[in-house]
Amino acid sequence: MSGNGLTEGFWDSFSPMYSDLAQGDIPRKVVDILFDEGILRPDDSVLEVGCGKGAYSMLMAPRVRVLTCMDISDRMLDHLFNGLRIKELGRVERFHKDWNEYTPRKGYFSCFCAMLPRASSEESLLRMEGAAKERCATVAWERNLREDLTLRIRDELGIDWPRETENPSIIGDWLEDNGREFSEHRIVSSIGSMVPMEDVIAKEVARFSSAGFTDGVEDTVRRLVSEESENGMVRYPAGSSAMMYAWESPEI
Repeated sequence: MSGNGLTEGFWDSFSPMYSDLAQGDIPRKVVDILFDEGILRPDDSVLEVGCGKGAYSMLMAPRVRVLTCMDISDRMLDHLFNGLRIKELGRVERFHKDWNEYTPRKGYFSCFCAMLPRASSEESLLRMEGAAKERCATVAWERNLREDLTLRIRDELGIDWPRETENPSIIGDWLEDNGREFSEHRIVSSIGSMVPMEDVIAKEVARFSSAGFTDGVEDTVRRLVSEESENGMVRYPAGSSAMMYAWESPEI
């Protein structure tokens, strides 16, 4: 989740407001597919890249032999290990590292990432294969309905802000072009949520201010969020979608 070219300082600063609400029940559906189809297995050691606050980690930890949670942000990891006490669910290891600086060594049976920006790059896909002896799986946004608000704020402010959502078909195209046999699944969230307007405002202000954008941010955020609120609540609708690609990691 975290590690999209924004700095470790950004993610540490933003971590208190970070949440996975926009994903709805996508994590549960993804993890069920991973195990139902044998992409992940109970005796696997798994490297999860960009674990964030653990939307997927908490579901995978009881179901694999060893789960290594990697993230660029120590504060994200603090939440997962100290706040949610994930180590009580299974054998879980903490790994504070920037994925873009990680040197893989085929040390895990499987490598998994979800909603990791720039995961579709050739460098990231090859790094996953370098980390995994057997299987790789990556989940990428197809449509993140929550992001629509962030992008409206970005456009109103006229600032350079990266999209979280990339074209996931880039991953499938790369796998096909490079002779990988792979499976693909489209997962749609069937659960929405209602969030207090003031919480949404605080989160969006924190998102931009953590990256150094402060001038006019709070006024713009408050105006745009107010337009989408009803009785002091903002709806994160169901219907966001993601694509998951899974493939065998080639021998190197």
